[in-house]
Parts: sequence; structure tokens; C-alpha cells
Amino acid sequence: EAGEKVMGRYVETMNDSLNGLLMAGSRILEQEDGSLVIFSSYSGRWVSKDQGATWEKDTPEWLADMIERKVYFMDITAAKDGSVGVIYEEAGGEEADSGGAQADDDEGDHAQGVHPNYMVVSPSGEKTEFEIPYEPSDYLRRLGFAGDGKLFGVTLGDRIYEIDWQQGESRLVAEVEDGVDYFDVWNGRLICVSGRGVSLYDAVSGEEMPDKALEEFVDNQIGSALNHSDGYYQPLLIIPDREDTLYLVCDKGIFRH
Repeated sequence: EAGEKVMGRYVETMNDSLNGLLMAGSRILEQEDGSLVIFSSYSGRWVSKDQGATWEKDTPEWLADMIERKVYFMDITAAKDGSVGVIYEEAGGEEADSGGAQADDDEGDHAQGVHPNYMVVSPSGEKTEFEIPYEPSDYLRRLGFAGDGKLFGVTLGDRIYEIDWQQGESRLVAEVEDGVDYFDVWNGRLICVSGRGVSLYDAVSGEEMPDKALEEFVDNQIGSALNHSDGYYQPLLIIPDREDTLYLVCDKGIFRH
């Protein structure tokens, strides 16, 4: 009535039921049936069927076995159909002795001693190991599934590959000059976030796809705070929704793009 611009609002409910059970950097992943999944490197898989209000432990045998073997998980992510991509190192390796630091947070001499393994687990629990060509200091450190199930990975040297894990083949898609702190796959695009901002790349050609509105928003709303991005702390979260929609979350609120 006073002529003010009224925005929508959201109501938060604090849920600490998984406090102390998750690893830093754990991601909430949505499945085809609408359920939510979180993976923890030491407590297993947690599933919510009520949009995060309650969580139940549901750890598959393959994951329980890896946790029991005390492997070091560098990354775990899931596709909507329930397939899971894993980057890990067997217990006793140099990375495991470091106290569990994220591999990409230690890019100096230590990188030479990392020997990651790559695996995709089907919804039925069938495990497929795959290889990817890399230099000792340029291994895969993050994985991401596209909506159609295609698998992508980013290396320590900020190269992004499309991975045909069933055939054991990989294709270099893009080399990101500004670096990649984290990335996601959305509607045929690779979303790359770094301390310099957000950049989009075509997932087939690797060509950069400028999005002026997105770039200006990130620059104006977040700016230099992006310099603090790492595997644990993200001043900006970009969450793909439908084919034409992204949600951006930062300390200013939740925004739809």
C-alpha cells in the first residue's frame, strides 16, 4: 500500500539431526523420485523422502565396504537415476595420511603423491572402475552428472572432461583459464565458479557462453567474496532446477535466474 516493492519470503527450519555425521562439502542431491540424498565418508548414505524434514540412514553394501576399508573419498556425487560417481584413494596412501584434507586444497608437492581411483556404481550396486589420462599433478578432483546421465569431471589443472565410463573413454571439453572451485552441469552447459566469478561453457563444443545478466549479478551481489571459495566454504551456490532455471544462493538471499 505504501508503494514498496514486496519480495517473496521463505521460512527456514533448523534441522540438526545429521549434525556431526556429515563431511565438509557434503551435497544434497535430488533423485528422480523426488527424494534427497546425502553421502558421508564416514557415516554412509542418508535419504530424505519428505524434502529434508527427516533423514534415514540407507547405506548400500558397496559404500559400507569402502568406509570399513577406510578409503579416502575425494568426491562422491549422484545422478538422478541413482547412479553414483566416486573418486577415492585406498587407505595408506599419502593423501589418507594427511588427515582427510580435500585433494584440491593441497596443490603443491603433495599432489605428486596422489593416486586416485575412479568408479561409477549403478543403481543396482554394480561397480565399474574407469581410467582417464592425466599427469601426476592433474588428476580428476570433481565429478558431475548431467540431467541425461552423462558424466563430467574437472581436473586439478582446471580441465573438464566428458567421461564415457562404460567404454573407458574420455574427451577434453574445456580448459578453464579462470580456474574452477566447483562446477555443475545444467541444460547442456558447464557452470564453473571461481574467485573471479561464474562462467558457462557449452558441454559439447567447450565454447564459452557469456551470460551478462548472471555475470553482473555475481559481480554486484558477491564480488570479491568469491575469492574465499574452496571445497568447504562457498559464498555462492548455483543450483540447477529445470532446463531454463537456475537458483543462486548467497548471503543476500535466494535468487531465480
